[in-house]
Amino acid sequence: YAELKLASERVGVAGIDRRRDVVHIKFTEKAVVDPEKLAQFVAKERGAQFTPAGVLRFQLKSTRPEDVLGRLKELLAELAAGELSFA
Repeated sequence: YAELKLASERVGVAGIDRRRDVVHIKFTEKAVVDPEKLAQFVAKERGAQFTPAGVLRFQLKSTRPEDVLGRLKELLAELAAGELSFA
């Protein structure tokens, strides 16, 4: 969890909210996100949306805590415009 929190801060995530299998990631205005990668994610991930308010909404395939944390870390690394990596 601490690793995800640090990664979120570096990328510019204002908050992450999960309700069952749906995640909302709110990005700050200064988030370090590659717009092309974000658009690709929304296009390929069924049901995913990115709102004008800077919120990415998508559905999880698994709600097991370790899967959720892994998916969020993977997604942030993917979207972070090369600014983030996990050991």
